[in-house]
Amino acid sequence: DFSQMPDMGDFDPSAMFGGEMPNMEDFDFSQIPGMDQAGGEDSKRPSFGGFGMGSSDVKLQYSDDNLSSYSNIWNNAKTDITEADQYRLIESLRKLTAQVDIDSVVDVDSVLRYFVVHNYVCNGDSYTGNMIHNYYLYEEKGQLAMLPWDYNLAYGTFMGGNGGSTVNTPIDAPVSGGAGTDRPMWSWILSDESYTEMYHEYYSSFLKTVDVQAIIDNAYNLIKSYVAEDPTAFYTPEDFEKAVETLRGFCALRSESIEMQLKNGQTTQNMSYVDGSALTLSDMGSMGGKGGGFGGMPNFGDRNDREKSTDGAGMPQMPEGFDPGKMQGNFPGRIPGSTSNAPAENSSRPGRENMPMPGGDFNFGGSSMNTAANSGSAMVYAAVSVIVLALGLIITKLYKR
Repeated sequence: DFSQMPDMGDFDPSAMFGGEMPNMEDFDFSQIPGMDQAGGEDSKRPSFGGFGMGSSDVKLQYSDDNLSSYSNIWNNAKTDITEADQYRLIESLRKLTAQVDIDSVVDVDSVLRYFVVHNYVCNGDSYTGNMIHNYYLYEEKGQLAMLPWDYNLAYGTFMGGNGGSTVNTPIDAPVSGGAGTDRPMWSWILSDESYTEMYHEYYSSFLKTVDVQAIIDNAYNLIKSYVAEDPTAFYTPEDFEKAVETLRGFCALRSESIEMQLKNGQTTQNMSYVDGSALTLSDMGSMGGKGGGFGGMPNFGDRNDREKSTDGAGMPQMPEGFDPGKMQGNFPGRIPGSTSNAPAENSSRPGRENMPMPGGDFNFGGSSMNTAANSGSAMVYAAVSVIVLALGLIITKLYKR
């Protein structure tokens, strides 16, 4: 009964830690009973069923030549890999961690451009964040590159940071809680002045040639009518408009701050170059979502959702004649509830197998898990649980114990 769920809209997770969120870098997960441990030097990090949260291999650190030390990478590879592939990658990580022969093991141009945009949007739910996840590693002939993934909590919205400090985040210090020396895929940029200079030059070029406001306008005009008509919307059209205006303001201030950082040579310290105190970052979304639903899911007992319900429980009711298949239109992906990767029949775009990024998958620790597989597993677990419960009742009935 979703109507019995508490409204978490005003919940402040930092209140559990005395008003300040803890630095997860120093948290000892080994104190949690039953937590599987990841291997390597970071023995205090949990494995979470194969997804290493902050383990050395997920940080892309070299630890040793043992294949077992990089299980989080192998277990979640998106392509078939051989032992030769594994040892080649380990050798690349060895050089990357030692910061030697960088040109031979890093696609320098690609990774520099990746971090220019990544650090511009201040995404703490990522490789540079405390959880150290949500990225794809691409390797070809020993050269490594990063593929962006899961940016719905960018622009400082992951932990709901302060607008003023977030827009002034130093471009050379994007790593949460430290200098980032434990993230070799980032730290190599600062390890050599020539790479740092290239990184700054790319930033200058980005600010001069990329019209961020025009990109926002294009996206806004593309989806505005769909937002207003969406029967399953988590947010109102007014929320949408407020989010767009906040995003415009954030990007304008972010660009201005970075220009001043580069001009004054202050790219490592958080200076108050621009005033972003008027920004409410949660207006662009938050980890809890509106009304407290996790990850942007709605709080079914909140807002106007009860008015859409026929049973009073708060579950939104679809309008009469609503066909989810028609939502596909010209958009790629699955019909809700479908496990097929093929495009909808009336879609003019390719299915997921032809898309460059695997939409519909969740990435954790540099790896991914397919939601369709998880749904199937959940059904199996549910069926097994019912069978076990039934057997228990039979045994109790027969033996009175």
